[in-house]
Amino acid sequence: MELSLNSKVRVNSEILSREVDGEMVILDLSENAYFGLNEVGTLIWQSLQSGMALQEIASKITEEYEVESDEASRDLLNVLGELQSKGMVLVQ
Repeated sequence: MELSLNSKVRVNSEILSREVDGEMVILDLSENAYFGLNEVGTLIWQSLQSGMALQEIASKITEEYEVESDEASRDLLNVLGELQSKGMVLVQ
């Protein structure tokens, strides 16, 4: 499914995650896969867990990291695409 800022994305409930030293560690026990997220990825993951819409997450990235909204949106969709390909987030 094509991702856009209007997509509804949620964290896969079968995935375990924990923040360690400001970065998110994600474990998929069914696939024996480990994934680490940097500071921006951690913000995205936590925002998804709290139920934020993608538009809101992009705005939050723009504000917190002082980047242009186009860059924030592009980075958000890239991270989500990678997480989706690994089955860690689900697009509805």
